[in-house]
Amino acid sequence: FKAGIYQIVVKDKNSCSVNAIVTLTQPEKINVYSNINDPTCFGANNGFAELEISGGIYPYNVFINDTNYSDYYKINHLVAGRYSIKIEDANGCKAELEKFELIDNNEKCLNIPDAFTPNGDGKNDTWEIDGLENFDEVEVLVFNRWGQKLYESRNNTEQWNGQYNNKKVLTGTYMYIIRLWGEQKYTGTVTIIY
Repeated sequence: FKAGIYQIVVKDKNSCSVNAIVTLTQPEKINVYSNINDPTCFGANNGFAELEISGGIYPYNVFINDTNYSDYYKINHLVAGRYSIKIEDANGCKAELEKFELIDNNEKCLNIPDAFTPNGDGKNDTWEIDGLENFDEVEVLVFNRWGQKLYESRNNTEQWNGQYNNKKVLTGTYMYIIRLWGEQKYTGTVTIIY
């Protein structure tokens, strides 16, 4: 039945009847408002889509590129690319946003210094990598020339101070690997000068 007012007559086998007027309602059409933000720099996974959903019957299932998101008010960790958003309410009613595309900003995500001076003078005393805050999943590793791991940091927790086991490492060049959200990898060398 469509939404509206209906009169119902119920008769039993003895011809006794009862009349009732019933109003059937229908939820409003599902409406979706979105705020879409591109990643802040080239290769970052910090693009996001904020959604405001009204109408239909709560709870909603939100699908982005056919993946179901339970926390759909702000969908984080989006990289550059094309996306489709579909919403399904508790009654199975559906709505779909126009496809949208997130575009990488051409700005470099990371500024990785190739040297630092951990001599305690208050200038360049740590290896500070600008741009790591743009990524939620980060791993930074530093090795000596024999492949011994001297430093490891996950998820932007600290900067390397040029020490291993609370002792200063020697002046020299050290290899690093920086992994961003498990896929993108940077490798190179950093030099310590006293």
